[in-house]
Amino acid sequence: MPQKPWWPSSVIDRQAALAVTRLLAASAHGRGGASIKSLTLAPHVEHKKATFAVVCETLKCLPAIRAAVAGAGLLEAHPRLAPAAAYVLAYEVMFGQGCAARARVNLLRGSVADALAWLSAPPAPHEHWAHAVVRLDELLPDVLLFPAGTDLHDHPLVLDGRLILQSKASCMPAHALRPEPGWTVLDACAAPGNKTTHIAALMGGIGRVLAFDKDARRLKRLRGAVAAAGATTIGAPTEAARLEALARFQERALRQALSAPALQRLVYSTCSVHERENEAVVAAVLPDATTRGFRLADPFPGWPRRGRPGVPGAERLDTPT
Repeated sequence: MPQKPWWPSSVIDRQAALAVTRLLAASAHGRGGASIKSLTLAPHVEHKKATFAVVCETLKCLPAIRAAVAGAGLLEAHPRLAPAAAYVLAYEVMFGQGCAARARVNLLRGSVADALAWLSAPPAPHEHWAHAVVRLDELLPDVLLFPAGTDLHDHPLVLDGRLILQSKASCMPAHALRPEPGWTVLDACAAPGNKTTHIAALMGGIGRVLAFDKDARRLKRLRGAVAAAGATTIGAPTEAARLEALARFQERALRQALSAPALQRLVYSTCSVHERENEAVVAAVLPDATTRGFRLADPFPGWPRRGRPGVPGAERLDTPT
């Protein structure tokens, strides 16, 4: 049973390759009826202008492209690669203006060699995801380059965490750090987590990566990225630890404000409902304020809601709810 030919995973390149196939067949058999516009601007075609441009440029450069494909033995090495698909992909590599799509191999879930082997000959039922033109980044050994326009968001290797969609710029910091197995690394602004999991991968899963982010929503994304990457050596602070760290920062900020020259009044206001960020912060800083000659004021004597009983000065703290 003959195997299905390979076509580009990029919608634009796949449509362009199909159009080039029909145009070359029509030319070879001396038949008319097929034009670039009719094949690329039809109602069912997505991204019409981009597809039209790729077809035009591929045909314009076809002599050079055919020579390059033949010289590289591309069709012999990949017999399932449709010739027109090879021409379009070669155009993207040789003349394309778009940036290559990049994906980082998640070394926590497999090797670069494993990823390349899968991409060249995907197992059933993923044969249509075969990529004949995949290159290694010239600087970063765990980053793969795909033809410009390749959409990898639904790729099986992305969905199962073996590939991580990440730009070259985002992949560079971990390689610049060159972490060694057994290190303890602090990632101070970690979310959404691509650099964090990259560091863990370069450490071979041996050691610890402590990941922090001040935004609770971003921290949730970070936890999701860590789980998807299989990075068990990464620790994110718990909500209680985050709250304690924030409260300690607020205490330092208040003490710093109290040291301002010629300070007359100081107002402390938060958007938090936690006692640790409200009454407890005021209670911790109050001795320093008293030493400097300050006292708690009561700006709204008629306001009914006050701080929690049992905390020093709580009776003078106003709470809106």
